[in-house]
Amino acid sequence: MIKLTEQLVPVKVNTDNEPSIAKKYKVQGLPAIVFLDGKGKQVGRFVGYRPPEIFAQKIEEVLRVHKELPKLEATFAEQPDDLKLAAMLASAYAARGNARKAAKTLKIAEKTDPDNKEGFLTEAYMTVAETFEGDKDFRNAGKWYSRSAKSASEVTLVVDSRMGLARSCFFQRTKLKPGSKGVEKKLKKCIEELEGVLAMEDLAEDQKTGAEEMLKGVQEELDEHLKMAKEKKNRR
Repeated sequence: MIKLTEQLVPVKVNTDNEPSIAKKYKVQGLPAIVFLDGKGKQVGRFVGYRPPEIFAQKIEEVLRVHKELPKLEATFAEQPDDLKLAAMLASAYAARGNARKAAKTLKIAEKTDPDNKEGFLTEAYMTVAETFEGDKDFRNAGKWYSRSAKSASEVTLVVDSRMGLARSCFFQRTKLKPGSKGVEKKLKKCIEELEGVLAMEDLAEDQKTGAEEMLKGVQEELDEHLKMAKEKKNRR
C-alpha cells in the first residue's frame, strides 16, 4: 500500500465545506475516491469503503489503465469476454466523463455474463450510473444503479446503489406531466428503494440519516401529489 501511494498525492476533501469540488467531479455517494492526473483531469474513481487489500487492488487498476489505456483497449478488442478488463475500461471511460462508451463496453461484457453472476461488473455499473447522474441523465442513471443494486453484495455498494436509484426516480418525475400517474409511480418507486435501505442490517448512522431525511421529503411530496390529484378528480 505504501509503495502504491508513493505514486499518488492524497488530498482529503470535505464535500460539505467544498460543494463546488463535489459538483465538478460529479460525486454522488461517499466516500468517493477520485483520481486526477497532473492537469486535474479525472482518470479513475470508485465509491465506498474497501478493506486494505481491495483498496490496493483498485489503485493498481486505476494506475494500470492510466498508463496502458491504448494497449488495454487493443487487448479487449481481441478478448471481449475478459470481464475484469471490461470493468476496468468501463470504469475508466466513466471516470473520464464518457458514460456512453462505458455503457457500451459493459453491454459487450454482458454478452459473456448477462446476469453478472461473476460479480466483476458491479462496481463499473455503479461508476457508470454516477456519471450519468452527474450528467443529469437520470433515466440511464436509474438503469445502471438498478444493475448495481441487483448484483452488489457489500453493504455500502448496495446502499449507494439503492440511494442512487431512489434519486434517479425522484428526478425523473420532473420530465413527466405534473399530477400524472407517472409522477406517482416514480415517487412510490423512490419510497420503495429508501424503505429497502432502511430495512437493511448493519446500516451506518450517516446512511440511515440520509435515507430517513430523503424518505420524509419524498413522502411529503407524494402526499401533496395525491391530494392535488384527488381535488382535480372531484372538480370534474
